[in-house]
Amino acid sequence: MPIISGTTPTDNQGHEFCRDYDRIYTRQISQSPAHIHFNPQISQITQIMMNVSRRLRILRIEYFTDTKSEIMGQNSKKSTQKKRLHQPRFCVIGLAVVLLLATAGLCRAADAWWDTDWQKRVKITFDNSDQSENLTNFPVPVTLNTTNLTNLDLSATVGADVRFRDAVTGNEIKYEVEAWNAGADTATVWVKVPQIDGGSSTDYIWVYYDYDGTATYDQSAADEQAVWNSSYLGIWHLDEDQSGTGNSNLYKDSTANGNHGDDQVSATGQDGKIGAGQQFDGTDDYITLEGEDIEDHDYDAVTIEAWYKSTASAASQDEYIYRVDA
Repeated sequence: MPIISGTTPTDNQGHEFCRDYDRIYTRQISQSPAHIHFNPQISQITQIMMNVSRRLRILRIEYFTDTKSEIMGQNSKKSTQKKRLHQPRFCVIGLAVVLLLATAGLCRAADAWWDTDWQKRVKITFDNSDQSENLTNFPVPVTLNTTNLTNLDLSATVGADVRFRDAVTGNEIKYEVEAWNAGADTATVWVKVPQIDGGSSTDYIWVYYDYDGTATYDQSAADEQAVWNSSYLGIWHLDEDQSGTGNSNLYKDSTANGNHGDDQVSATGQDGKIGAGQQFDGTDDYITLEGEDIEDHDYDAVTIEAWYKSTASAASQDEYIYRVDA
């Protein structure tokens, strides 16, 4: 019996998928795995984001697809009042991120240079003009390379040669490095932006780089986890690369919840739209996540979003999340 269901586009094109569900109902699913299921073969999924009640724990995620994917989950605490998903609502994560080279002549007093040991900086401007919603403490993926950031040292310690600063307060911003690849000349960093105003195309932060000396990575595990607030059930970037299957806790949950995933994916370490992803063979590849027992409850609103490319027509089922007996 599906918990959540919907139709998957199957036109062999890239898609951004976003669905909101006001409420989901479950019955007799204590100690039963919940599944995410994309029926058509999918060659590339780079994000799947879920927002569910804190009492719902995803015990197993299974893809019967040919898939490359990255998974993110969010939960909203249940309350006596009806909730709407606004912080963040994942449908607006597609806001544009623009890197602008900073010039000294345009700097305002509030933009005074933070630390002269960092020899360069670039302004990262966010275009949220199409949305009316303010985004607060919103994780934004930022892709860096030496074309945009001349002299960025990707060969240094992972994540060391960058710092992010808020343009309003000047405070350092927490960030999590998903990928840092000198060979590919690219880095993917999730930055917890304090505020992006709805209707604005001018809000920005600073990235400092090109440290004069040997830079060190200054983000603790707690800092990385704090990028994802307590509303998130789990964040699985799925950038791991390991041969074979059956590896326990291979797929790391970036939140403090520690819902790491066991590996049943035969072809790991594939390219994705945001960093790396995984490819599922359409037969028996899946990832298992351990969680709490689920009793009979009705749950608050749910949002699921994914970026993926389909490669085959849909089969007889198209559930996105469903349960099976333990």
